[in-house]
Amino acid sequence: MESANIVPKEESVEAEAPGETAAENVQVKQEVTSSPSPTNTKGTCHRLHAEVKERKKPVAAAKAKKGKKKKQIRDMNAPKQALSGYFRFLNDNRDRVRTQNQGASFSDITRILAGEWTHLPAPEKQKYLDAAEADKERYQKEMEEYKRSEAYKVMMKKKKKQGVKSKHPFGQVNEKYLDAAEADKERYQKEMEEYKRSEAYKVMMKKKKKQGVKSKHPFGQVNEDAGSEPPPKKTGVIGFPGFDIPIFTEEFLDHNKAQETELRKLRRVVAEYEEQNAILQRHIEQLTGAIEQLESEVNEKKQNATQVQQYLSSLRTNLVSAFGSIRLPGSNELPMMDSIDGYMIRLQNLLSSSQQHQDLAKEVRNIISTIDMTLEAIKYKDGKLEILNQLALPEKSEYISIQSVEDAWDAIHSMKVRGAPAIAIVGCLGLLVEVLQKDFTSIDEAIKWVKESLDHLVAARPTAVNMSKAASHLRTAVQQWEFKSVQNWKARLQMEIEGMLEKDLDDNKQIGEHGADEILENFLPSEGKVSILTHCNTGSLATSGYGTALGVIRSLFSRGKIDRVYCTETRPYNQGARLTAYELVHDGIPASLICDSMAGALLAQGKVTAIITGADRVTANGDTANKIGTYQLAVLARHHNIPFYIAAPFTSIDATIPDGSHIPIEQRPAAELTHIKGSRIAAPGIEVWNPAFDVTPADLITGIITEQGVFSPHSLPL
Repeated sequence: MESANIVPKEESVEAEAPGETAAENVQVKQEVTSSPSPTNTKGTCHRLHAEVKERKKPVAAAKAKKGKKKKQIRDMNAPKQALSGYFRFLNDNRDRVRTQNQGASFSDITRILAGEWTHLPAPEKQKYLDAAEADKERYQKEMEEYKRSEAYKVMMKKKKKQGVKSKHPFGQVNEKYLDAAEADKERYQKEMEEYKRSEAYKVMMKKKKKQGVKSKHPFGQVNEDAGSEPPPKKTGVIGFPGFDIPIFTEEFLDHNKAQETELRKLRRVVAEYEEQNAILQRHIEQLTGAIEQLESEVNEKKQNATQVQQYLSSLRTNLVSAFGSIRLPGSNELPMMDSIDGYMIRLQNLLSSSQQHQDLAKEVRNIISTIDMTLEAIKYKDGKLEILNQLALPEKSEYISIQSVEDAWDAIHSMKVRGAPAIAIVGCLGLLVEVLQKDFTSIDEAIKWVKESLDHLVAARPTAVNMSKAASHLRTAVQQWEFKSVQNWKARLQMEIEGMLEKDLDDNKQIGEHGADEILENFLPSEGKVSILTHCNTGSLATSGYGTALGVIRSLFSRGKIDRVYCTETRPYNQGARLTAYELVHDGIPASLICDSMAGALLAQGKVTAIITGADRVTANGDTANKIGTYQLAVLARHHNIPFYIAAPFTSIDATIPDGSHIPIEQRPAAELTHIKGSRIAAPGIEVWNPAFDVTPADLITGIITEQGVFSPHSLPL
């Protein structure tokens, strides 16, 4: 042992500011060196062991002590602790793992993340470590500045008063030990400076250099190539270098487990309530659906009731008119609108209770057989004309008076009346009504006025050829008549136009008979009944009576051969929904309304035997113009191998036009498509293409049903 080598004893305890690295915290170091100490070596060892033993007492006491720990003073002004790479990884990925592992506790999530960190690829892990190193440099720099501040000094005084100067790895340290450590540190630094200036220090350095040891290090011998900085010692403090896994107090973990348990209970309760809510929601949806269905049924019943009331009103009117001259025996009572129900009951009781009124019974049967209960769209008698306002249907049956050519033009143009045959009849009858009222000074004046009026009426709906053909016929006829008296000329015109009305009605019934024969002879299913699809309105409301395509359906129904009729709504004017459906219900024919866009699906299900529509104009080659949407039905019929027929009188055939490309197509106002009953249904500013008609090529038409028979579109008898 060389007594000349005196090395100052290293400090045993260091006290530094809170928040510094573990290497800067209070440490106990055991100095082992071959150099002699300036004091007695044995005494030094005894003193060191005594101090260590004394310092462990507070730790043992703290462990033994139970109860709430004393709350430490938090330094709000201290720099934010530097986070390790591992802790940064935890913060960045905790929400993701929590979402993937619903119901996992905080500690479970931490264990999962710890496993991910262990297997994290080196490049990705290095990103977190680099960020941690940069944060550490930031923290050290800020900490140095903070130590020079007044705030730091104030905090140290507060902690000193509380009895805690710094965080210690062994627990809280009494103030006397901290003071002793500070004094020992100053002593060591002073003695070390003196020792370094001595010859003994130089000799020791030479010996260590020869041995390959530069200095004794608390972590053991260090090779010169490894550098002078020791590796950081791992501690149990979160965020300190070299230590990645955070440590939580038992109190915190217990609290966290309790919270997790409570949270799981709440989640179960929430799940139960959500399940109950879903069940209630399904009940609400079912009830809502049931309410909507009931409301729909109620509305349907109301509409049916309205139609029945309209039918009864029409029936009462016809009965009063038919039995107007029949007096009840004994009371001489005549039928009136307000008493017709009682009148008919009393008449039936008289006829059934006595054989004395055989002549009266025979007369009643004859009257009933002549009553025509078909729907009247046009009422004309003795120079007076009324038409059923089709714009008001089906909500109400409203007849409007036509007293002039202008009234007729407005009714045609505004579609109060529609259908090619009906347009021609109303136009000509409107002209007749005004002719009978006017005073002409000469026949030439009357002829000129009639020709001008006919031109005006044709312009109201130019696509419908019936009005044009009727006008052409009348122009020629009035020019050929040779009358000297205007009155006689008027009488001849009246006879001509009334004859047109009667002929149209007869033609419609012939069309119905020929069409029914064609369908039953060629396409009657084994079930013995047919189902027909029709488009737009072609019945009594579109003609003088009975109808064209709907006339065929009426004829089939009268023979008991109709299973069901399908009518399209016929957008945008809804003639099918408003008018055809109205006529079918009125006649008691089983029918279903469909949207225009449903036709393809209906045909695909095999529910239709044939399609029958009307026509506004048929060209010389058989091309046919009809309500928009007819062409697409013909295409669908061809695809599904279903016969497609056109039902129209010869007055609808225009031999002067070679094919469909020459037919003028009427363009209707945009509001018909963008509005329904005055309410806008389309986006403002949208442009509209609204043709009233389309043209079906003759090749798609199975046959054209006329009053003279059924013809191929390519072999019409022109």
